[in-house]
Amino acid sequence: MKVLLSLTLLFGISLGALDKGNNLNIKLYSETNLRGISKDIYSYEEDMQLIGFNNKAKSAIVNGIWLLYEETNFNRGKYNKMVSYTWGKNNKINNLGGINGKVSSIRYSGVEDLNANTLNFYEGPGFMGIEQYVYKDAPKLRYDNFGKSIIISGCKPWTLYEKANFAGKRICVYPASITSPCKPGFFETPTAFGNFGNVVSSARLGCFSKSSFVAKPFIEGESKSIHLFDN
Repeated sequence: MKVLLSLTLLFGISLGALDKGNNLNIKLYSETNLRGISKDIYSYEEDMQLIGFNNKAKSAIVNGIWLLYEETNFNRGKYNKMVSYTWGKNNKINNLGGINGKVSSIRYSGVEDLNANTLNFYEGPGFMGIEQYVYKDAPKLRYDNFGKSIIISGCKPWTLYEKANFAGKRICVYPASITSPCKPGFFETPTAFGNFGNVVSSARLGCFSKSSFVAKPFIEGESKSIHLFDN
């Protein structure tokens, strides 16, 4: 838990606290098909050059939800750059696709237990920039009116409100699956969740709105690269 809370000071704001788990990790390989030099990653790395693995990753073994960025500092301020995301438990990805040989920063989302209910907001589209994560009802968010993309883990939806204390206009966002085994939800842009980007002031676990948005299915163990053009 100390690791998760200390990361908050550098990379985002945590509302509520969960132990990230001992097996939340990604093993990167310098060649496709899990060959070449390898590097085990257990935490946020804002500059892969500092650990000698910049622009090298081409395949991986994944535990948890991981986000890979073309630029350092999680593409902050460079939203026209590429990001790739993947998830699973001990899943082997033989080819990272479009971001092969381009990974310059990396971080996880949520916690090891993919059934744990977590809500993660990101400053930019495509899960780029600084973050704010919520693990329990939050009547007020530290970063108000924040977030152009969202990742949800667990089996339950969340309600997002435009005002503090669960007031004002609201929408529900659902993970890709709410039946076991539950699957996380990836909302890449505000249009994926009703153009509700940068308006959220509070959040509550469960659905309390007639307006709902369900994340598109994304198969466990796959890697998806996206290239957005939002500056």
